[in-house]
Amino acid sequence: MKLSREYIAGLFDGEGTVGLYRDKRVLTTYKPSIAIELRGEVHTVKVLATLCEMYGVKLARTSRGTCTFRLSKTESLLQFINDVLPFTHLKTTQLVLLQAWLENKTYGHRFAQLLKNHKQRRT
Repeated sequence: MKLSREYIAGLFDGEGTVGLYRDKRVLTTYKPSIAIELRGEVHTVKVLATLCEMYGVKLARTSRGTCTFRLSKTESLLQFINDVLPFTHLKTTQLVLLQAWLENKTYGHRFAQLLKNHKQRRT
């Protein structure tokens, strides 16, 4: 199965999440994440499995019957952002902020606050 960057961006816009989470062991360290979680039906499992192959990660399955595609390594996050950013509509700001953080990694707390403010404005 081949997925276009436009399709991936649309899927990510609708079902994806961008996060920067504080490391529980080292409170001054942050862990970036991009994820797409879908109910584990045959077609969606194939789509997420293809995404996992493209970005070199494993498909995670939960006991709730969902499957998750998750990126957390800097190289794969930047590759994903560069692939989908030109085609996103809803999560463009979040991706740009995460890209800036990944390239600088100097203002984790500031990024977390900006992302929180962005989410609050949307609701």
